[in-house]
Amino acid sequence: DGKRLATASFDETIKLWDAGSWQPLATLRGHRDTVWAVSFSPDGTQLASASSDATVRFWPAQAVPMVPESTAYPFGGVAWYPVGSAPACHLSPDGRFLLTISDEFKLSLWDATELRHLSSFPESIRQPTGAAIGPEGTRVAIGHEDGSIRLYATTNWSEIAVIKGHIGLVHPLLFSPDGRLLATAGADRITRLWDLSSRTEWMASPIQHQQVRSLGFSRDSRLGGI
Repeated sequence: DGKRLATASFDETIKLWDAGSWQPLATLRGHRDTVWAVSFSPDGTQLASASSDATVRFWPAQAVPMVPESTAYPFGGVAWYPVGSAPACHLSPDGRFLLTISDEFKLSLWDATELRHLSSFPESIRQPTGAAIGPEGTRVAIGHEDGSIRLYATTNWSEIAVIKGHIGLVHPLLFSPDGRLLATAGADRITRLWDLSSRTEWMASPIQHQQVRSLGFSRDSRLGGI
């Protein structure tokens, strides 16, 4: 609803803020190591967080400003990308699917509502530096150090396409809520938007400052980056 903001921290906590006044609403404690990523569910009722303690936690966000209890799910195989900037754990835009990458670079797909394993990629992924899962749960995009992006079908994990344009590692990646676009950023400090129907670059925007670390789409598929 645009009224709350969640931030992750090295101090093992998550802070919730009022987006209008920038006043703190709550501090969420439960992780036992650095928290790297947080994400609200599409309906705003839950907050997911991923940490170096190898767990993903789900918090009842509607309980704010009270400090809510969390439910933790262990992922013994959850790893960190070689660039060290993001956890290998990704929610789909609609919050229904969860993608994890193990310490051997194996992809696994989960039902995020039931934390039920759905399928796994049969082989190791070559040097993944970023990943994203589509809203329908049938496509995965993987970024690589050589600047390429590979699309896979999660039904049989076959390679759909290879997209090239970046120079250097690709991270982060994000599907639009309608699944028609893929946003990517990389070490070349260029944010790119790809039309997935034609698999062509739709827009490229150079970034003057440091590399983009996070991408986000609004519900109407407008893009923003930090």
